[in-house]
Amino acid sequence: MTIAGNPDYSEALHLIEQAGRVLQSSYEELLRKIQLMGQTAFKDQLKSDSQFWAACENEWGRGPGYKGRVSTHNRNWFTTKERMELDEELRALIEREWRQTLIRVTTLFKD
Repeated sequence: MTIAGNPDYSEALHLIEQAGRVLQSSYEELLRKIQLMGQTAFKDQLKSDSQFWAACENEWGRGPGYKGRVSTHNRNWFTTKERMELDEELRALIEREWRQTLIRVTTLFKD
């Protein structure tokens, strides 16, 4: 049973629903921001990295394990120092946005 379905909280149903809407909209906005930041940060680098694409292409025809080998190339590409720094920026964005969301929800419950 959820809080909204608990009869003990029937008087707070509107507030609970409002908090749910705030959380849902914050979550969707955060996903959009992360997607945009990730695309912006990685797109040009990934597109122009001919060595990466050649390495992935060279895996074709080498028998079983193709997906795993290409996955390894991808993991290695995304875990370089420069890209890990960007990962940290993305994590910081998530933490900032989550803190803001919690502030918005907490504010609803202060009265």
